[in-house]
Amino acid sequence: MNEEVKRNEFDEICAHAIFSLNGLMQSNEVCKSGRAVTKINRFKQWVLELQDSVNASTPEIKKVDVSEVDW
Repeated sequence: MNEEVKRNEFDEICAHAIFSLNGLMQSNEVCKSGRAVTKINRFKQWVLELQDSVNASTPEIKKVDVSEVDW
């Protein structure tokens, strides 16, 4: 696959944020607080919705799959 793909920096940043939020929710400190888990889940959902709305307005840029991001 030598095809050059235009990567969306915003998508990569969102993917990093979602990955980090998932890790944070798995920590013992956060798991002890149901309220914290709820707040993080709401923020994560907001990031996903924002990412979708931005991608809908810029269809020429390929959406980044989380598995493609170099962590």
